[in-house]
Amino acid sequence: MINFFYKDLNTCLNNDENLYKYHGLLNFFLLNNSTKKDIIDYSQKRNKEYIREANKISNVLSDKGIKHVFLKSMSIITDLYSSPSEKRFGDIDILVDKSQLEISEKIFCDLDYQYGIFDYDKKKIIIPDRKEIVSRKMFSHQTYEMCKYKNNIVYNLDINYLFQWKENDSSSIDLKYLLSDCTEFYADGLLKIFRFKPLINFIHMCCHYYNEAVFFMHNDYYIGKDPKELKLSRILDIVLMYEKYKFNILEMYSVSKQFGIIDKVSYCLKIINTISPRYLNDKILEKFDVLSSNVDMFYDDKFNCRVWDIPLLTRLNNPNIKMNFLKNLEIANE
Repeated sequence: MINFFYKDLNTCLNNDENLYKYHGLLNFFLLNNSTKKDIIDYSQKRNKEYIREANKISNVLSDKGIKHVFLKSMSIITDLYSSPSEKRFGDIDILVDKSQLEISEKIFCDLDYQYGIFDYDKKKIIIPDRKEIVSRKMFSHQTYEMCKYKNNIVYNLDINYLFQWKENDSSSIDLKYLLSDCTEFYADGLLKIFRFKPLINFIHMCCHYYNEAVFFMHNDYYIGKDPKELKLSRILDIVLMYEKYKFNILEMYSVSKQFGIIDKVSYCLKIINTISPRYLNDKILEKFDVLSSNVDMFYDDKFNCRVWDIPLLTRLNNPNIKMNFLKNLEIANE
């Protein structure tokens, strides 16, 4: 069935290399293209450095007794992809319990990380003011971004302390239990780090995708630029995990209900079903009421619910039309 999805994804993106790049899928698209070997070789080298860094971080946190898991790309790179070159890391995402957040931040500072975002033109880290650092921690699910620049490699780090963003009540999610019930895995065949068990990891990725798609105007990176809120590299991650683990649908639904996030999982399934109507079976479509999921809504900067006046597939394969809509919306709101 996965071949159906690949073919339909290619159709959705018009076999266009630029669209694959836009959606963070360039490495996957170029994997068998020998003329682009330099891109693949660079990503493999960079990803291996990121994996080594994650192992170093994990060892230090474990020695300090801090339960943690790695999220998103780091948690799946050797589980779902045959080579570290197939996917490019944007950053290292890690989750700790909020009670251990302060000591975790100190540990990362001791590992030469700084709060800030790297300016690739100036080759320096842009340091935020204290107000920005405190505000992010108070009103988000993570601290302000951290990074370090070493041996011509930029290591970006996100420290999360909630399972999902604060727009949802997370009281039904026992994070301490999830962190104690995580599983070890060997990244790149050598390095042992921690991640959620597969179903929890799948659900977390759905949460993350939904929040980035629906609340993109509340992301500090937005500022009127293309938010890339429907990045298909993350949908591919979700599909590959679903394909590999063949989750029991009733268990998947039960855990989603317990966490209060059925709508978020359904949202991602609707995206998948729109791209490839022949991939998901009727059982999961019916259980999650996928066809009724609204993938055309989002929240503006004042938390007003808005509706895209553009079909989903057009938003996926024509970024210019999407950006014109957003520009007109901002003008109308002035």
